[in-house]
Amino acid sequence: MNDIANDISSTIGKRIHVERAIRNWSLIELADRSGVSKAMLSTIERGKTSQVLDHPQSEAASALVTAAPDLHRAIARRMQEQG
Repeated sequence: MNDIANDISSTIGKRIHVERAIRNWSLIELADRSGVSKAMLSTIERGKTSQVLDHPQSEAASALVTAAPDLHRAIARRMQEQG
């Protein structure tokens, strides 16, 4: 990944983690809700993959949006606020 993709992946991962924590969801609970494996969610939260960026129509991205639309909206809103 290039530097911009790393920064964005890191920001998205942090936001997913924060929003998950606000809801008191474990990785397992988000995995169950989204159908995305706990390992993949952990990798996304740590900003170690650009799968959601590179493949916004991927199963992982789609599952996160479908399973937790309020989580997705909150992340998008907060990222937009940060500019």
